[in-house]
Amino acid sequence: MNGFLRFIGLVNAGVWLGASLFFTLGVAPAVFSTEMKTLLQLPYYPGAVAQILFARFFYLQYICGGIAIVLYLWEALYHGRKFERFTFSLLIGLLTVALVGGLWLQPRLKTLHQIRYNVRSSEAEKESAKKLFGALHGSSQAVNLLVLAGLFFYFWKVTASGRPSTARNPFAWE
Repeated sequence: MNGFLRFIGLVNAGVWLGASLFFTLGVAPAVFSTEMKTLLQLPYYPGAVAQILFARFFYLQYICGGIAIVLYLWEALYHGRKFERFTFSLLIGLLTVALVGGLWLQPRLKTLHQIRYNVRSSEAEKESAKKLFGALHGSSQAVNLLVLAGLFFYFWKVTASGRPSTARNPFAWE
């Protein structure tokens, strides 16, 4: 059973990292490319498409983060693996960032995007929404790079942790 859980953990870490890289380096740039803007013809639509894709991306982040935390605790509590506070804190941090991004940031970006392109919005509202959207989007991109670094580290830890644990007490903190 331990080998099966290890396999699930490896697949989960690979999917999590791979999806994050693909979304950051492939999907997001493609949505805002000149080809997409030409295809959709109105400036509102690429951002609207991005909002839909981001929502799905955050769902994937929640699922992968939840699986990673459950498997990590399972291995520490029931299989005697050493409980590493840093790795566990990293997982909690990655899931927290995903939750904040999906439940707090994305709805605000969606609202600002709608204000920015609404014909009923005043020019002052549009300009204010544009500035705040830019600041929030820029911040989220910086945080996304940190998340990618964290996912690379977590992937490395998962793939390098095939050796048997030396911990005698599964509740022992490093």
